[in-house]
Amino acid sequence: MHINITLRLSHILINMPFSEFVTDTGKQVAFTAGCGVNTVSDYMTDMIYREVITNLGGGYNPGNGVFTAPVSGTYVFFTTVVSWDNQYINTDIVLNGNSQVRTFAESRGFSTPNQYVYQTGTNLVVLQLQVGDRVWVRRFAGRGFIVHPTPIHTFSGYLLY
Repeated sequence: MHINITLRLSHILINMPFSEFVTDTGKQVAFTAGCGVNTVSDYMTDMIYREVITNLGGGYNPGNGVFTAPVSGTYVFFTTVVSWDNQYINTDIVLNGNSQVRTFAESRGFSTPNQYVYQTGTNLVVLQLQVGDRVWVRRFAGRGFIVHPTPIHTFSGYLLY
């Protein structure tokens, strides 16, 4: 559907499509990144997700695993981790150095074939960010998480409004 708007400004007549008057003042910001088989050490503290799936707005840095807010607003962040090899892992979503929420996952049964139990730890947080605020995932405790060519351990975020 095409809508034309006619405006009379003093003695000037303007006739143009409505879309010419509408401007997008918002910015699209969204990312998802994961840990592939050769991208992470299970001894690191700050998780680095080098396998970038989406990075609209360019806020996520796969070199250090940190999202830096390119615009102020309300953001949603989500992380997931899967436990591995009779171990556990806790990860935190961190804002400017302060833990906001934590995941937990524990695996068991690896000493008995076909009795493996994997847990998935997930968490989501909604944060109000200012330009330049930094968000990342930190390993709080444990070391047992699985990596795979198709990322299982992921970190995502997007600008809600």
